[in-house]
Amino acid sequence: MKNRYLLSMALLASIAFVLLSACTFSPKNHNVYLIPKGYTGWVFIIYHQNSASEIIAQDGTYQYKIGSNGVLKTATEDVRYGITTDDYFYIDEENNRIGLDPDELIHSHTVTKAETQGGLQYPAVESFFVGTEAQLSKNPKVVYPPDVKPIND
Repeated sequence: MKNRYLLSMALLASIAFVLLSACTFSPKNHNVYLIPKGYTGWVFIIYHQNSASEIIAQDGTYQYKIGSNGVLKTATEDVRYGITTDDYFYIDEENNRIGLDPDELIHSHTVTKAETQGGLQYPAVESFFVGTEAQLSKNPKVVYPPDVKPIND
């Protein structure tokens, strides 16, 4: 009976160790979103765009430089999943960064995974709103900006 108890406890400890170890191996990403100074509205990062540049880590940080229209197109095929640390900045003409409080000015940060509609494959799109909650309430959520084309079209 004592051996069975010790064997059960060893088995449970082994399972707990494996599960905890698996959780620590999730990729960790540091994302920096550079938004044109004064911009308010929806931001869209559109993945799998062949004519655009890849998002590449520089010193362990992925930098997303958003266009003046709130859109960034990237050749990177999909969103990087895992544990993330996100920082948001307004950036001016001299590349000075002004930190944005994500609790006050960043809302509804979501990812729409790549999906198929009517045989057409649409890319993943990351989106969030920059502005106050009052501004957000006047700007309904758009899943795909109107100019997003299917990947296989």
